[in-house]
Amino acid sequence: MDELKRLISCRGYRVSEESGKLKVKLGGISNEVLIEKDIPTGLLVVNTSEMRKALLYGLMLFMGLSIHEHSNHYGSAMIISFTVVGLLGVVLTELKVQKIRELIYQFNKNEST
Repeated sequence: MDELKRLISCRGYRVSEESGKLKVKLGGISNEVLIEKDIPTGLLVVNTSEMRKALLYGLMLFMGLSIHEHSNHYGSAMIISFTVVGLLGVVLTELKVQKIRELIYQFNKNEST
């Protein structure tokens, strides 16, 4: 894990280790990602939790649009703008994590040989 931590930090990311997992901060409005060991396969995997966040933001967007249609326009505008920023963060996280996934793939490949 120390070697992987060094490799990721050399790429310009902030990395910290917590309870056997690496937490990588991608910067900007992107969300943090976790790198952990998958016990059944013994390989390192990247966990972003973006599906849960995307579903939550989708629900919030639906709520904001429903509120906008039926009553308070200022409150709904605030909910919708928060949701759009959140969804943008989800998209940016998925784009930025591709380099980390590539690095993890190469690291797993080298570790298995």
